[in-house]
Amino acid sequence: MTQDATALMDTLDSLMKEGGERLPALFPWVSSLSAADRCAFAVGLLQAVQARNMAQLTELLEDWQSTAVADLRPSIQSADSFVRLNLLSSQP
Repeated sequence: MTQDATALMDTLDSLMKEGGERLPALFPWVSSLSAADRCAFAVGLLQAVQARNMAQLTELLEDWQSTAVADLRPSIQSADSFVRLNLLSSQP
């Protein structure tokens, strides 16, 4: 792991030990997640940081940021629901 990655993991580890209240300052999109999603994000973040797994951390951040953006755009949610319903109804 590079020095930058190690420093990031150390910073995130410190934030998580404080209870994660400052996460929205580091990741502003977290505030648009539901309470349940913020909790799930924090658990995943803690797991990635404790494992010191940069690939896992990167994937987690990308996935949750995409979720936060989708939560802000109801049209994306509607389209996603429509696709899911179509997929479910087309199954034998």
